[in-house]
Amino acid sequence: MVSARMNSSRSRCKRFAAIAWAAPCSAVGLVLAMLVLACGGKARRAGRVIEVWADGARGERSASLAPLPWSAITLGHVIIATTARELERLRPHELVHVQQFERWGVVFFLAYPIASLVALFKGNGPYTGNWFERQAFEAERLAHPSSDAAQYKTEGSIMSRASAS
Repeated sequence: MVSARMNSSRSRCKRFAAIAWAAPCSAVGLVLAMLVLACGGKARRAGRVIEVWADGARGERSASLAPLPWSAITLGHVIIATTARELERLRPHELVHVQQFERWGVVFFLAYPIASLVALFKGNGPYTGNWFERQAFEAERLAHPSSDAAQYKTEGSIMSRASAS
């Protein structure tokens, strides 16, 4: 009984520490989320994550988010998607990024672009070759085997694009 309480206390402490470690990144995400909300976006809390999206009148990408080069982005514990449909589709992928922010904290803001540069220098795409994205693509592939992420396959611990042949 005492052991179960100690494990529960440790678990809560670890969760709190992970949230606190990622808090500066979440603050940046909240600023961006407020801009999306100011443009008519919607938000909800899902566990320890805040999800924000901005559907247009018929569920399509809102005109205010149309020029963005991404369908979803994660900053700490804040996931911002262009539509509710994209949020639903990309949630497994983006939750991996939440875990990465919990692990790396504010250092993730440096580690991610460095991983993109390393991928670029290795001849891979800076997005699809990024180690952090590969982890997220794997989670997306497992959650939605028929999605775009299914074009990636795991080879040992490294993902690569499946050949078209």
